[in-house]
Amino acid sequence: MTVRIMRFTKLLLGLGLAACAWPLSGQNARQEIYADPDKAGGVYYAYTYDNPARTPAPEGYEPFYISHYGRHGSRWLLRASEYTEVLETFGKAAREGALSEFGQDVLRRVERACSDGEGRAGDLTPLGAEQHYGIAERMFESYPEVFRGNARVDAQSTVVVRCVLSMAAFCDQLRRMNPELEITRTANNRTTRYLNFFSTAANPGPAPEYLNLLKSESWIEAEEGFRESRMHPERLMARLFAGGKVPADIDQRELMQQLWALTVNEQDTRSGITFRDLFTPDELYAVWECVNYRFYHQRGPGALNRGYALRYATALLEEIIARADSALVRGVPAADLRFGHDGNLMPLTCLMAFDGCTAEVSDPGLIADAWRDYRISPMAANIQMIFYRKEGTADILVRILHNEHEMYLPLASARPPYYKWDDLRAFYHRRIAEAKGTAAEPPSAGALQAPGA
Repeated sequence: MTVRIMRFTKLLLGLGLAACAWPLSGQNARQEIYADPDKAGGVYYAYTYDNPARTPAPEGYEPFYISHYGRHGSRWLLRASEYTEVLETFGKAAREGALSEFGQDVLRRVERACSDGEGRAGDLTPLGAEQHYGIAERMFESYPEVFRGNARVDAQSTVVVRCVLSMAAFCDQLRRMNPELEITRTANNRTTRYLNFFSTAANPGPAPEYLNLLKSESWIEAEEGFRESRMHPERLMARLFAGGKVPADIDQRELMQQLWALTVNEQDTRSGITFRDLFTPDELYAVWECVNYRFYHQRGPGALNRGYALRYATALLEEIIARADSALVRGVPAADLRFGHDGNLMPLTCLMAFDGCTAEVSDPGLIADAWRDYRISPMAANIQMIFYRKEGTADILVRILHNEHEMYLPLASARPPYYKWDDLRAFYHRRIAEAKGTAAEPPSAGALQAPGA
């Protein structure tokens, strides 16, 4: 895989492509998070539309087909245990008289946050639906040619409720803007096989090497070493516990990360229950860096996953290509919409060679600036492939958006970010072949449930 990334870098430099998916602010990850602490949420970062620049289509070309993959919108914390475990820790400490006055105040906030999240773990928040209303509205307004008359819109989702509701919000907005659209919606294990290619329920027969990745000795040693070098909970613990004495049965880094989760999730729930005052900017950044490190190696181009993440993502990219080919044969305005999870979008962006999504780095300290999860897969993250045609020519052009930012790919084009479909299709088939040949041994589709999902 390293050889592949080197080829990618050389080609990118050779093409002289300076444009990328994000404004060139010159900020590193630490500076970005200091300026906007919500970004410390990583995959909990609430989707933000910043009105990015758009390159006009070449003269005479009009959009007629859209292929889309979107992550569900903002949600509550993924698992009920993320509420109950931190509540139990504080409750036990309170009963033992171990909490400081400040710790008792935090306990009251934890109780309120847990009450707000009770029975809602993993559920879409109202903000999550709003995000998809907005993305759908902008898509419709930007490409009205695709959604005119009774154009076909086929929407597919994983079986997870937050994805189904995200699909519903997106489709409802399109129908409000054009009631004549022919919209179909599907969510079953068949669609989940490629939309959430890590789902063991939809894809039996996981590769043991990837399934057991987080339990492997090499993973534990690498991750724990990184966490110890970054997360320093001593100051926070001294504030929470009376006399600065932390009960011996408390895993301080784990408690720090649990409180981080409550802190960053407030932007998604809008509960008004804040924990931001618990953390210094350095501490908030440190926890994010550790979580980002895990996603990089589990779902991104990191060496620890041995190429499995990209290998699994090939099923989704193959489905995207096949559906696009079918749409081009029909030749009528249409859109294919897909709704899934962050853990699937992450390797897909790498497989599709998006800027900021492909870098392999050997120094763990450089991961944060090379690969930032809040840019790649915030809540409601999305990929849009817009297909254009011109009367009198057989050439089909494609422009790709990642979170509504134009993608400049390591692929020759006379008019970037517009690429000939024949060239782009061939490029992605090469990427697919390389990814399938990179995994340590070919795994069957489906291995590990996405942790952030």
